[in-house]
Amino acid sequence: MTGVFVISGARAEQVTNAGPVTAYGQNDMVLDDWGTVTTWTATAPVPVVPQGPSGIGFVNLGDIDLPDVQAPIRTHGKGARGFDLYDGPLREARFAGIETTGDGSVGIQVGKPLGTLRVAGDVTPAAGA
Repeated sequence: MTGVFVISGARAEQVTNAGPVTAYGQNDMVLDDWGTVTTWTATAPVPVVPQGPSGIGFVNLGDIDLPDVQAPIRTHGKGARGFDLYDGPLREARFAGIETTGDGSVGIQVGKPLGTLRVAGDVTPAAGA
């Protein structure tokens, strides 16, 4: 299960999440890009929250210019990740803050080139599920 998903081959100039997004299963990706997105803005008044092992708050496997997550990302569960750049180019990423809770949790994981990473608040990984 994925919260909000841009599929491979899809193109979007602007994706906006104006409300909370929650996903509950194993390997859930709450905000998930596999396509081509210019700007993805999340303005939810409460955090995007995946619950379950290996949940990811925002993941990129496609082409994205700017994810701008203006509410804190909070992930819970073993192996949880706040932001994961698996693949594709990324010019700039902006986050209000990232909190992960769970054994093996990671705040930010970068596996491809990233231009600029801005986190306004804290990045807080913590053990314990």
